[in-house]
Amino acid sequence: MQIIGVTGISGAGKSTVTEMLCNMRNAKSINADEVAKTLSKKRRRIL
Repeated sequence: MQIIGVTGISGAGKSTVTEMLCNMRNAKSINADEVAKTLSKKRRRIL
């Protein structure tokens, strides 16, 4: 298994690069912002 992290400032193209990588490698992605939002809605503690 290979894990690739994509980081950068707002507007840097992270989503675009992630979409391209997923299409090229038939991979899945995890959006950390969405995970944090889901957890905060469930009132779980986020480290």
